[in-house]
Amino acid sequence: MKKLVKLQVRNIFHNKLFYVCLILTLLTTNVITFLVSLFGKNAQTATVCSQIINLFNSEVSIIGMLFITIFCTFDFSEGTTKNIIGRGYSRIKLLISKYIGSFIGIITIDLISVIFIFLLYAKNGIGWDPSIGLVIPFSIIKIIAFITIYATIAFVFEKTSIAIVTNTVLPNMITLLFGMSDTNLHTHMSKYWIENVGEKFASKATIANMGFPLIMYVIYIVLFVGVGMYLTNKKDIK
Repeated sequence: MKKLVKLQVRNIFHNKLFYVCLILTLLTTNVITFLVSLFGKNAQTATVCSQIINLFNSEVSIIGMLFITIFCTFDFSEGTTKNIIGRGYSRIKLLISKYIGSFIGIITIDLISVIFIFLLYAKNGIGWDPSIGLVIPFSIIKIIAFITIYATIAFVFEKTSIAIVTNTVLPNMITLLFGMSDTNLHTHMSKYWIENVGEKFASKATIANMGFPLIMYVIYIVLFVGVGMYLTNKKDIK
């Protein structure tokens, strides 16, 4: 298993996909935000700590989704899946290695983004906020939850184009359907959707606001890992 994970990590850092996603992320989440702040009212209040909190409070971006999806379908598109299975690795282990590889890729991009935040906002001061001690571990669980969803869908569908469309359209459809249900049927489905469960914590990072979203993230992780393993185990690798 360790060798398989190393193979996936090598694929990440030897593929231009990672570097394209990294550059796009830095441009969209750091550089553009910094340039806007130069001419905005909050130019002096945008400190290092506040920007790091904003970074980790945000959901996995569409760039992150594309990275996870393409990375998880890479072996299928390149026809190397059979070779990996032929080395004695099970399909379940291959899926798990994709989860781990996706996490390493996304976290690496975030860590490099943090470095850029220091470089861009150091002149405004650190602006220490104790809530960062809650935000970062909370966000790591959230990232894992999003990864399990995107990676499971990608691995099950195998084809990059179908997986990208599904990972793009499905969350929007669920958001729309839950919103309509809340409006017309007076339900509260939206608050259980992964994109919404962390809203209260994002607005006020306290221990009291961590419980519900963390439980929901763990449920999503267990659910999609379980579904992924079940479907992967039954599916013939083509």
